[in-house]
Amino acid sequence: MKLRILLIERDENLKNRISDLLTEMGHEVLSSMNLRGALSRAGSLQVDLAVVELEDRDLVAGLLESVKRANPKTQVVILTDQEGARLEPLPAHLGARNFLLKPLDLEALKTLVSYASRSLKRRMAERAMTAAVAEEHSFRKILGGSEPLLRAIAVARQVSGSMATSVLIQGESGTGKELVAKAVHYHSDRRQGPFMDINCAAIPKNLLESELFGHEKGAFTDAVNEKIGLFEIADGGTVFLDEIGELDLNLQAKLLRFLDTKKFRRVMGFAEIPVDVRIVAATNRDLETEVAERRFRADLYHRLNVVQIVMPPLRQRGDDVGLLIDHFTSQYAAKFGKGEVRVTPEARLMLHGYHWPGNVRELSNLLERATLLSNTGILTPEDFPLSAQGARPRLFDVVGSEVHVHFPEGGVSLELVEKRVIEAALAATAWNVLKAAKMLRLGRGALRYKIQKYELHPPERERRAA
Repeated sequence: MKLRILLIERDENLKNRISDLLTEMGHEVLSSMNLRGALSRAGSLQVDLAVVELEDRDLVAGLLESVKRANPKTQVVILTDQEGARLEPLPAHLGARNFLLKPLDLEALKTLVSYASRSLKRRMAERAMTAAVAEEHSFRKILGGSEPLLRAIAVARQVSGSMATSVLIQGESGTGKELVAKAVHYHSDRRQGPFMDINCAAIPKNLLESELFGHEKGAFTDAVNEKIGLFEIADGGTVFLDEIGELDLNLQAKLLRFLDTKKFRRVMGFAEIPVDVRIVAATNRDLETEVAERRFRADLYHRLNVVQIVMPPLRQRGDDVGLLIDHFTSQYAAKFGKGEVRVTPEARLMLHGYHWPGNVRELSNLLERATLLSNTGILTPEDFPLSAQGARPRLFDVVGSEVHVHFPEGGVSLELVEKRVIEAALAATAWNVLKAAKMLRLGRGALRYKIQKYELHPPERERRAA
């Protein structure tokens, strides 16, 4: 890998020998015998490697400060004699860790330059890989144009610009919470760091603390060695705590302390370990209800809920269903070598009318199954086993301020449309009658009358919380 190298050496003969060696190796060399002159223009130098004689410690430190500002990844080799080697060491952040003593061994310098070249090549490959992964997890990959989804993505884009802010993503299972968490990470300045995905519901509770924070040797019966926790591994990156509502209260307290101090102790450890990670948490539970029922700490909830992103259920995303049908059908047709696969209008109407309790994940799975098993390339209602799951025709879609009505054969009564609108408003507000009334531009008393008229009842969970 070709390097751009800054060379500072007072001895002209030695400078020329080094310059010739580096040029023969295929590198670009910017050389000078004058440290003060180089210092005056160092701020504009973008170099990969600085080979600098330790003539004056303060001047060299100033030069490296300027070079590092232009390119923080610049590597450094210091040339010095025996007397210079005994000088006070340069600050560690300047990266001056490689010292070569005079008289200079050019083979040793050649080895260090080759190492710097390989290191740059590796960094560039990692950067390209990160860019490819970032594209894979781009916000553009979250398909849909409905107002609720675009609102959630807009908040996620904005928060990705901050490295430190904690994020709470709420939404039903299958709505794409993990997609958003990855997009936030890979569009932030933490993209070069790890993205650690931890499902708090998938790890036994008695092991979760050790998985997150690590443990010391002998912490428990099977702890024959120390273990580095996932928080420590994720230093400089993002920790995604999926299903955070599953954490027990003791572990919630430890997580809260970490969020406040950015330090933690391993299980049975005494040393406080500082790490720089951002916490993105997700849950399909109503954490406000969990707090009210004392299953989730209020202080942790408020600490996590600095920025909240609400992922809408598929049934509230209107015409996004059609877009996703086309996307998944095309994707699975290519995967299974089926050629063109088409969904009939009747099947589309049925899919649009389904309640989608499993959201986008359920739609994806159903289309994968239907595409795989199809022998004709035409998917009909019979290819989707929804009738046993309570599918019902969708009467209308609300997109922004517009209402699109789907008239079934035989027409539809206005009372049924009104009933469905009221049901949708109550579901969207978790049966908060005041909020639903404002959404429908009704008085609260008028809405209560219509709830009684249509004999509407909240789901069991909302009824218990009411």
